[in-house]
Amino acid sequence: MKRKEIFKQLIVEFHQNGIPDFVNRDLNGLLEAARFLNVKKAVILTFDDFDTILVDDVKVHILPAYYYFTVLM
Repeated sequence: MKRKEIFKQLIVEFHQNGIPDFVNRDLNGLLEAARFLNVKKAVILTFDDFDTILVDDVKVHILPAYYYFTVLM
């Protein structure tokens, strides 16, 4: 499997109560990796947040894990 395909399937999970700098660093790393691999969409699973972030043509969907696994799968 190519790295790009693996990255498209990657689900990055972080805890809602984490340190803000830690979360921002993870998000920045995800965006940088997406740009490097030319990936346009990514998913972050959280406990209960819904959000969408668009940075430099990379769209990151932030979804609750239960929603991802019960509704979208």
